Amino acid sequence: MWLDAKNRRGSVIVLMAVSLVAVLSILALSFDGGMLEDKRRSVQAAADAAALAAATDLWDHYTTNAGLDPSGTARASALSTAAANGYPNNGVTSVVTVNINPLSGDFVGKPGYAEVIVQLNLPRGFSSIWGSDSLHVTARAVAGGTPGNVGILMLNP
Repeated sequence: MWLDAKNRRGSVIVLMAVSLVAVLSILALSFDGGMLEDKRRSVQAAADAAALAAATDLWDHYTTNAGLDPSGTARASALSTAAANGYPNNGVTSVVTVNINPLSGDFVGKPGYAEVIVQLNLPRGFSSIWGSDSLHVTARAVAGGTPGNVGILMLNP
């Protein structure tokens, strides 16, 4: 019933090759998946900070510009904040899109609000065995507000 040594020759190498492909696939998913999750948090933080910077500029000039950005200072503030967080809008590794008066979501077309979309084009690590294109990590943030209706919050009356 048992195969002799002559018939079993090379069967271990085949099993090891198949197992190695499976182990490398799991390693690629683990490594690149963890890297993507880390970068997603970083990209979201940069988008949040850039949207807040643009909204602050819109707020500061609300009385003269009515929540619009005719001089481009809010857009410039968002781009410089994104660049300071590591996303310089160079079109290769990162793309930063700033929409004063958001183009999507709950605040579409509302003055005084800024939408920032940050996309990171990340080179593949171990998952390059499946493809050579870059991995895209995208985050969107909207910030803003309009003056008026200022209230007081009392925590311990």
